[in-house]
Amino acid sequence: MRPTIYVAAVLALFAFAPETARLVLVAAAGILIESLPYLAAAAALRPRLGRHAPALLAYAGCGCTPGPSARSLPAALACTLLFGPWVALGRVALGTLAARLPSPHACEHEHADDLAAELLGLAPAALLAAGVLAAAPLLDLGHRPAALAILAGAALGLGAGPCALGTVALAATLRTQSPLAAFAALACGGMVDLRRFAPRLPRAPGGGLAYALLACVCGLVALRHGGGIVHPRLVLPLGACAVLCVAAALRARRAERPHAAIVAAALLAAVVVGAPLPVYRASETTLADAFAGEHLRFTGVYHAQPHAALVRFAITCCRADAHPVAALLASPVHARDRTWLRVRGVLARRGDALVLVPSHVQAIAPPSDPFVYE
Repeated sequence: MRPTIYVAAVLALFAFAPETARLVLVAAAGILIESLPYLAAAAALRPRLGRHAPALLAYAGCGCTPGPSARSLPAALACTLLFGPWVALGRVALGTLAARLPSPHACEHEHADDLAAELLGLAPAALLAAGVLAAAPLLDLGHRPAALAILAGAALGLGAGPCALGTVALAATLRTQSPLAAFAALACGGMVDLRRFAPRLPRAPGGGLAYALLACVCGLVALRHGGGIVHPRLVLPLGACAVLCVAAALRARRAERPHAAIVAAALLAAVVVGAPLPVYRASETTLADAFAGEHLRFTGVYHAQPHAALVRFAITCCRADAHPVAALLASPVHARDRTWLRVRGVLARRGDALVLVPSHVQAIAPPSDPFVYE
């Protein structure tokens, strides 16, 4: 697929749904920025690990290296916390088997030790995964036939597959709508590397401009402690990446190919411009471990419709896996829609849902970082 097709698709999305386009692009930027430390480590270690490099890096990384991303042990840890150890082990086992299957297309590509070239190869898959993760809450799979929910979950899992942590986050989101769709996404997501079937963008080692822009991206996100795009725990690795990119920019000797520089410039624009919070569409609380009678203090954005609720978005790794943590309120409060509130109260059970019965409601200024981190 030619680069002009990607550009046309992005421009069309901006023309018809600008807010959605911003959310998708920033989510894709989050996937790429989150992958930078792993790609940099892989580029540095690959020559030293010899023929074992592809397998070792596939298990140790976030799933951004070539091949089935379900082998990622960091993603398996997240899956263990959300779905239990047997589901996580099953995904790793299936990913390992899938990696041994013959393929008409090679997973590896030229310039595998070049960070900018690796990032360029991941960019289309990151954009696809971000679009899939953004579309999932719109499908309302809880009200679909079981067969359709399974097929939709499998398709969403395949689309999100290049981002292993994103696949787990997608399944966690789908579980509130349809457990069948969630497990179908886990069963299919990350088992096939869609990058091996797609025509590749023109590949060449990154030039000085691409690395200078990537250094700005890493440095800016690190200085902003994640900037609401990636988890703050990635600050130090991204700071190291900034230093590596500066060194690569200084020693670049090859003529600049524009594609890697364009991707790096798009990442910098996403970091600088940012995006609004994801749209809240859930209707039930996601406080899974809460219980009736528990005292709770919750800070979030007030949504009056469809049910009065306070919402805060949580990030596991990057903006692509941002998911709502919501507290349903027993009744609407006297506050404007989409304002920030701090509410204290007690949880009570109303039917199948837990609701927060407020005892104190306080309007507050929007926090400097609207996300919470897991």
